[in-house]
Amino acid sequence: MRLRPILRLAAAILLFAACQSDSFKIEGTAEGFADGDTIHLTTDPQEGKPLMSTVVKGSRFEFTGQADSMMMCFIYSAKDMSVAQAFFLEPATIKVKLSPVAGASRVSGTRVNDALQTLNDSAFVFQKEIEQLYALMGLEPGVTPTEEQDKQLESAIQESYAKLTRHIYETARKNIDNELGYLLATDLNGITDEQRLTLINNMPVRLRQRPDVKELEEALKHGRAPIPQNH
Repeated sequence: MRLRPILRLAAAILLFAACQSDSFKIEGTAEGFADGDTIHLTTDPQEGKPLMSTVVKGSRFEFTGQADSMMMCFIYSAKDMSVAQAFFLEPATIKVKLSPVAGASRVSGTRVNDALQTLNDSAFVFQKEIEQLYALMGLEPGVTPTEEQDKQLESAIQESYAKLTRHIYETARKNIDNELGYLLATDLNGITDEQRLTLINNMPVRLRQRPDVKELEEALKHGRAPIPQNH
């Protein structure tokens, strides 16, 4: 009789351990795709070597698997690699919408992926602002503006870029404990060296002790240009 409470406790511990899963599920929506179209998942944005593949059925697709850590991945169309969506793979259910329409692909479902999508939205707005500036001046990208037009464009573009930079920094600051903050602090342009050092100083030990972070921090402290990172 005395063993029963212990046995119940052991069973509860085993059940709790069984619930701690490294599994992930990607629930995808494929806008403008036909049944049977292939979707790839990769960690390589350059070559796109697939880690996993699936096919569209009823405008939907799905990936499942194991992920014992968070990493940057990409989902893209086998027909056109430009139809793609970046996201952070992690043990969770992640929702991805893939669309050939510019700015229409989206990711959501976890804190870090929601933050990534918000940042993507801001970058898209910045891009549209630049296009509108050229349009308002009757210019096409690649056409040389007059000196006055050039001054006006430069001022307006700098203002738009400053807004985007502030948003990048705030996103990094709020996510400095995860892979998105790490990526923004070490790999993206726009923020100043001082801002980058501040972000590094606020990283948790597990991120700050990474060799590339330590190397970058050393370079910044000695006034050297940041070392390009490859993740």
